[in-house]
Amino acid sequence: VAVGLLALSCVLYVGSAGSAALVDDDIDAAHALVAREMLQRHDYVVMYMDGIRYLIRPPLHFWMIAASYAVFGESEFSTRLPLALAMVGLVLLTFEFGRRFFDDRTGLYGALAVATSVGMFIFTRGVIPEAIYALEFTAIFYLFLRSWTGSLDPRAGYWGAAAVCALAVLTRGLIGLIFPAGA
Repeated sequence: VAVGLLALSCVLYVGSAGSAALVDDDIDAAHALVAREMLQRHDYVVMYMDGIRYLIRPPLHFWMIAASYAVFGESEFSTRLPLALAMVGLVLLTFEFGRRFFDDRTGLYGALAVATSVGMFIFTRGVIPEAIYALEFTAIFYLFLRSWTGSLDPRAGYWGAAAVCALAVLTRGLIGLIFPAGA
C-alpha cells in the first residue's frame, strides 16, 4: 500500500512539478528570484530580490529551492520540486498516522484524500510553502502523539517534535509555534 501511495503521489506531484502554475500569480517568479539571488550571492541569511532585501518570509522554503537549483539547475521543475517532495512526504506520513492510530484502511483513505485533494494540488502549482508547513505540522502531532501514547521513546518524540517546530518557524514564522501550541 505504501509503495502504491508513493507511486501515486510521485506521479501527481513530482510528475507535474514542471507544469505551469494554475493560478495567475507573480509569487512563483518572486520566490524563484529570491532563491536564485541566494545562490548568486552565496548569502543564505539575508534574502534579496533584485538587489533589495526580501525579509517578508522565513528562509527555509527559499533554501530548499536554492538547493534544488544547485542540483537540477533553474527551471519550473526545480522551483516546484521541494513542494512536490513535501506532498509525497505528507501523503506517506498521513498513511502512517492513520495506520498507526487506527487501522490500515483509515491510513489508506486518509492518504488518498490528501493525495487527491484539489486544494493541495492547486497550492503546489504556486510556489508557496503551505505543503511544507502541512508536512511539518502533521509530523509534530505524529511525534507528539507517539510519545504521549508510549509507542515512541518520549525523549526522542518530544525533542523531535520540538525540532520540527523549529523547522516550522523557519517555514512560516511564529505560526510554526503558535498553531501547534494552540492545538
